Amino acid sequence: AFDEARAHVLLDALLDDLGLRGLIQPGLPLLKRRCLELRLLAAARCPRLAERLRRQGVGLEMFAAAWFQTLFVYAAAVPRDAVARLWTLLLFERHWKAAHRLALAALVRLEPLLLETCERPPETLDLLAGVARGGGAAGRAIYWPLASTGAAPRCSSDLCVCWSKEGCASSVRRVRASERTMRRGSSGNHCSRAVTFLK
Repeated sequence: AFDEARAHVLLDALLDDLGLRGLIQPGLPLLKRRCLELRLLAAARCPRLAERLRRQGVGLEMFAAAWFQTLFVYAAAVPRDAVARLWTLLLFERHWKAAHRLALAALVRLEPLLLETCERPPETLDLLAGVARGGGAAGRAIYWPLASTGAAPRCSSDLCVCWSKEGCASSVRRVRASERTMRRGSSGNHCSRAVTFLK
């Protein structure tokens, strides 16, 4: 049965340990900062996409806000393996770089399709909204990067591999070491209250 008290303790632990309270505080200070960071990263990583969005008047925060507020849990087009890796990194590393990498990886996958097919803002917004809905063009672009060549769909962890290669290999190794420590039941691990609560 659902235990409201335990759910509240877990939510409170997540908000405090991961510094997520700013995502829901009045004025949404942390959410605004994360969306700004993503906008700057997108301009550096995929400038053609960023310029197209700017010319169409489509702000990244119009759809990325939902990604960050839910930490991709409800982004149906994003492979579950990638979301699980994101949460593992957040719980152990307590750093937002994993969320930004996953958001950038999704944008990079969507960039060719968006540049080719989305000439007007409604089309762009519909494509980007498809990340949350799953399926459709957005789902195919993210899950099936080789679909245009007629190749078989890649494993659902393909997106996870894509973004994890971009500089967080050492984080992945540290996370796996921490997971092994937790499985052994060692008291020497430094997991957050949230991880301890979930065990």
